Amino acid sequence: MTVSPLPGGPRRCRRGRQGRAQSDRYRRPVVTREGAGRIWLVVIVVLLVAACEVSDNPGPSTAIVAPVDVLDEGLEIIEAKAYFADRVDWQGVDEDASRLAQSDPSMVDVHRFLEDVLRDLGDRHSQLITADPSSRADTGDRPAGQVDDGVGYVHVPAIATSDETAQAAYRDAGLEVLSGDACGWIVDVRLNGGGTIYPMFASIAPLLGPGAAVSYVERDGTELTISINKDGGVEAPDGTVLVSGAEPIDASEVEAPVAVLQHFSTASSGEGVVLALRNQAGTRTFGTETRGVPTANDGFDLPDGSTLGLTIAVGTNANGRRYEGAIAPDEPVPYPASRRSDLVGDPVYEAAHGWLRQHPRCS
Repeated sequence: MTVSPLPGGPRRCRRGRQGRAQSDRYRRPVVTREGAGRIWLVVIVVLLVAACEVSDNPGPSTAIVAPVDVLDEGLEIIEAKAYFADRVDWQGVDEDASRLAQSDPSMVDVHRFLEDVLRDLGDRHSQLITADPSSRADTGDRPAGQVDDGVGYVHVPAIATSDETAQAAYRDAGLEVLSGDACGWIVDVRLNGGGTIYPMFASIAPLLGPGAAVSYVERDGTELTISINKDGGVEAPDGTVLVSGAEPIDASEVEAPVAVLQHFSTASSGEGVVLALRNQAGTRTFGTETRGVPTANDGFDLPDGSTLGLTIAVGTNANGRRYEGAIAPDEPVPYPASRRSDLVGDPVYEAAHGWLRQHPRCS
């Protein structure tokens, strides 16, 4: 899942549907009995909070939460923030949600209902996360590569962690490869299924150069741009440095031609890397279409500790074109279904290598 261009952790967002205060839309009085003939009416009082705020300590809640509260708040957030919210039949959803609320649903029932609504968005990227997303362990997969016949190769794998030490190690591994003397570079993101985009950019900062790396556009037209500073650090739209740079960027490396290897397995943040490199002059892409989720997700906490990972924006190129689906390569090259352990006989690599060898800087 793409980590949103917005800094901070998952957000708590309580706002009315279409801007109206309707947090009690599906709630009903709860009747309890204590002894024969004694009936107590428990009135649920709803406190409406009109704004979103970043959660300082996201994670599972220890308080007792009514499933209907999760249902109501989840639907409000999806309608208010999801990029493709207009694809959903909200009148039908409201009717179904009202019936569900009257059936005394369990939390599992509510989660399944919200997941159905997320599928209706059709973005293939939004999801309900029931475990703490910050608990995901770093796989330890790092950029790797070499220089062969004057042409450099770097594999940029997926990484999904907020651990600063792991992100720095990932960055340093990529920069170590790029320190080699090459006339041009092959950047392989075929097995990059997404995750945390900031260390990915930091690992190839010399190829991106200082300035805007990639932008995402929300449904209201708000543009969120991730940038590279002169020291190779990666900055959020508000200028916050999310991954620091290790060394100043060498202008000569920015001018090097780049061949990008992509595949259907390239998804989410991996597709963000493709878009960022395509924004650079002298880049050509090889392989097959990507997965088709070049979008930015943001996390919104729900009262029970689960998180809505919502697609809130889509990637754009330097000309402002929005990418809502698969990214086609400049040069289509079929790739064997089986995963290769090396580059020998790899048709996509060979096509990219051949193109670079004919480039004026490499010939």
